[in-house]
Amino acid sequence: MSKDSNMRKLIAAIAVVVASATLVACGGDDDGDGGTPGGGATISKADFIAQANEICAAGAAELATALGTFGPDSSPEDLQQAFVDTVIPNIRGQVADIRALGFPAGDEATLGGIFDQVEGVLDAAAADPASMLDESTDEFAEVNTKLTDYGLATCGEA
Repeated sequence: MSKDSNMRKLIAAIAVVVASATLVACGGDDDGDGGTPGGGATISKADFIAQANEICAAGAAELATALGTFGPDSSPEDLQQAFVDTVIPNIRGQVADIRALGFPAGDEATLGGIFDQVEGVLDAAAADPASMLDESTDEFAEVNTKLTDYGLATCGEA
């Protein structure tokens, strides 16, 4: 695999991870009321979508800036390390921001399933960052489709 294709794969993986993982944050709350953490009013689906997409866009912009120094001459090892050191922490921060939004009423199971899937992919990527450079697989394709279908187009962009 060429260095240029490694870079394209990492950039695509980063975009997908950012899109996918930010929604992991939208999980349920601790008080069991299905609303916002701490028992506040539930968020409407339209507000949830708008705010989550804003978080995704901001996270993607931060990653683009942070990873802007990488190019075709970057080694696979450097790309993998950037994924572990930059991408995953960024996404985990976004997760916390989106989680604070709470779930729209009635969508807990749908979003919970998506978030569980994203968490699994993130955990696997952290354990094996080289897998993010494998052009024969797209670990995030299915979850991106689910995000987009839900209305989170910015979050589901590949």
